[in-house]
Amino acid sequence: LCLLLSQLARVNAGPVFVSAQRGKQMREENARAYWAANLKLIFTYLIIWFVVSYGCGILFVDALNNIQFFGFKLGFWFAQQGSIYVFLVLIWMYAFTMNKLDRKFDVHEE
Repeated sequence: LCLLLSQLARVNAGPVFVSAQRGKQMREENARAYWAANLKLIFTYLIIWFVVSYGCGILFVDALNNIQFFGFKLGFWFAQQGSIYVFLVLIWMYAFTMNKLDRKFDVHEE
């Protein structure tokens, strides 16, 4: 009886083990896709942040100073306040898009 039960356990364990491996592979593929999407999102927002803070506040300041914004030169405004506002907006956008990405890959906290 014990021999028969052990043989049945091995027979039944085969397909379960194969499906567990497939599930693990799918989870790994899903995790890699999630991480790739996350990195793409991070790099996109870092590029926007760099262009706004370094580009508009330092590199393009002379060209932007020809434009008035609330009574200030636009290059000066970006260097002093604009890049901070854009950074805050990027934080909000990152949180919003990461929640959306979490739901898409079914890793959300809800």
